[in-house]
Amino acid sequence: MSVPTETPVSPSRRHRSALNRTARFGLAALAAMSLTLGGVVAGANAAPGAVLVSGGPTLTVSKVSSVNNTDVLTISGSGFDASTVSPATGAVAGFYLSIGSVDTTNGWRPSLAKPSTSRSATQTVWVHPGGTGSGEANLSNTGTFSTTVTVASQYTKASGFTWAVFTIGAHGVANAAQEQAIEIGYTGSTTAPPAPGSGTPALSTSYDPVAETIYVSGTGYGGAGATGVYASVGVINTSTGWKPSAGKGSSTRSASDTFWVWSGGPSTPAAGQAKLTSGTFAVTLDTSSLPALPSGFSYAVYTIGAHGAVNSAVEQATVFTP
Repeated sequence: MSVPTETPVSPSRRHRSALNRTARFGLAALAAMSLTLGGVVAGANAAPGAVLVSGGPTLTVSKVSSVNNTDVLTISGSGFDASTVSPATGAVAGFYLSIGSVDTTNGWRPSLAKPSTSRSATQTVWVHPGGTGSGEANLSNTGTFSTTVTVASQYTKASGFTWAVFTIGAHGVANAAQEQAIEIGYTGSTTAPPAPGSGTPALSTSYDPVAETIYVSGTGYGGAGATGVYASVGVINTSTGWKPSAGKGSSTRSASDTFWVWSGGPSTPAAGQAKLTSGTFAVTLDTSSLPALPSGFSYAVYTIGAHGAVNSAVEQATVFTP
């Protein structure tokens, strides 16, 4: 899961509204099968139940040994940061809760500038204030949460990695106060992870100038990974380039409406999120507030890796005329 230093798209008003629930928070405790924080940072393959970040927030996991496909894990936590606002959304960022593996040999934490390649996740839940529905969980005003996740077949674990339930800051916030991992003993089947830089994404669009909307469907986004993609409408620099994988910064693209499309999104698009299923998705974007068209730019629907993930496998654009 990647945490960006740059957020390359402007979130939609709908997305902002859905996320804009801020408060000040304290601390409370949750008790389940307690895996309390100790004073030692566990190394690779220490033992199921080992806490991998000393001094971080607390995670409890209902089952840590012999975890298999289809097992339902109850995951709870306390001590998480419920006040830091993401510059990408203007709202409390929350964190991503994932099942997968982390690089315990070289490090995996975004706050220590470790890249997205140091973490691998097959399932991710966005935990934030007001989080409900598929792929989300509520973060209370005391920094606690509890959710259930059904374990899927995991991506093959790389050398030096450890199976884990882990958390990182969401929406571009590299926040040590959101980083924790609990080692699990995964015994289920594994599959090869999608390869960034591979795939043939394609977009199909239908523009309605009366309703000021554009319907967008995407195929071939199997290389999106757990992070997903941003599907946006706005302007892109068609003269000198706009793709993050080509080193182009956020000034080469500007969005008036954006959906976060990912595996944990809702089946019916809502609140700026949509579900990515077998590399396909469909959303309707608002074109009523398109930005001005600078010289060298074109109006377009475009997709890029979400949350700072630079991934050429998901970069695609379709130009249109409003």
